[in-house]
Amino acid sequence: MATFSLVRDTKVYVSTAATLGTMTDQNTWEVPVLDGYAFSAETNVETVTVSEAGVGAVARGQQAFTTAINPTEWSMTTYMRPRWGGSPDNEADAVERILWEGLAGANAANTITTSNDGLASLLGAAGAGMSVDFLDSNVNELLELSIVFAVGDNWYHVTQALVNQAEIDFSIDAIAQITWSGFGTNIVSVPAEVWTGTPRFPSSGLTGSANTYAAAPSTYTCIRNKLSTVELTDNNSPGTSYTVALTGGSLTINNNIEFLTPEVLGVVNQPCGGFTGTREISGSMQAYLKTGATATGGLLADLLTDLNTITQDFDLKIHAGNGINPASPDFHVPQVLFAMPHTHLSIPVINVEDVIGVNIDFVALPTDSAGGFDLEYNNELTVTYYPNEA
Repeated sequence: MATFSLVRDTKVYVSTAATLGTMTDQNTWEVPVLDGYAFSAETNVETVTVSEAGVGAVARGQQAFTTAINPTEWSMTTYMRPRWGGSPDNEADAVERILWEGLAGANAANTITTSNDGLASLLGAAGAGMSVDFLDSNVNELLELSIVFAVGDNWYHVTQALVNQAEIDFSIDAIAQITWSGFGTNIVSVPAEVWTGTPRFPSSGLTGSANTYAAAPSTYTCIRNKLSTVELTDNNSPGTSYTVALTGGSLTINNNIEFLTPEVLGVVNQPCGGFTGTREISGSMQAYLKTGATATGGLLADLLTDLNTITQDFDLKIHAGNGINPASPDFHVPQVLFAMPHTHLSIPVINVEDVIGVNIDFVALPTDSAGGFDLEYNNELTVTYYPNEA
């Protein structure tokens, strides 16, 4: 008897292994996702028609054929969830760390396990946090992943998946979350007859025992955006800082990946891989327009006064979940810190509502060791997860 596939039954597993048969608990992680995930591969279909003149019978038919299978497009949303890992639980970690590796890690032999450092992430102890940087991301090929969507009794494997973009949402009435999206070479349907045990991984690879993948831990906490704070300092005017109390905002990290598909006649062309484009790290902050030299009104006035500066230079830190300085007694956990030492700020746009607001757009920029803007560098952003000290 046929059964329905319910979205509530979905499980998602992300692995650095290329095939199902090589997935183990050292290279495969369960990643809890929210409703609204998607994965699909569209086809290019070409139709040939004819048009004849004459009286009586004429040809009026058409012929359709598939020319290519487009790259698989996938997306999923996760909460930002710091946690303690290692054995014993003495290393700051994150449930979604494997996706950060895909976003910022080079396509090299990956050593990430449940306790060791990866290509882009560095696990830390209390006060140090788990950090993610982009120092290995100046490459044309990022880390390839396998994503398995287990939708009830239907299982699908997205092969050679690349993480193209991560968008962090700072809506103040929500839990901090990240929307991940990217591409893959194709979707492989996992035959039901090879399932075994619980969870139902293929018997050709994972055995279904408790140690076949790193399960999502229960020891993680949620980040409350309502507690988020912002540090904004003018690098061109040392000591000048501004207070921005967020009412919303977002941060987007985009690899601008492009996939290539051949155009050979007479066959159904398949994608043959992708490569990175410009790394763009940008976002926006929404806040109320407040009077005062260090408030948003002062920031707007200063930027309007300094119209001749080509590139504004601000140190921007967004503390999702609250916290000012890890070395300070006022440091609050759990939180995720987005540190951008050099950002270009656009002149805030005024939003006329019952309470006047402003929208501040920013772009994170790479710099050399002397602080000069340099396109060859890759230090625009560092993300640090701090778990709950308790």
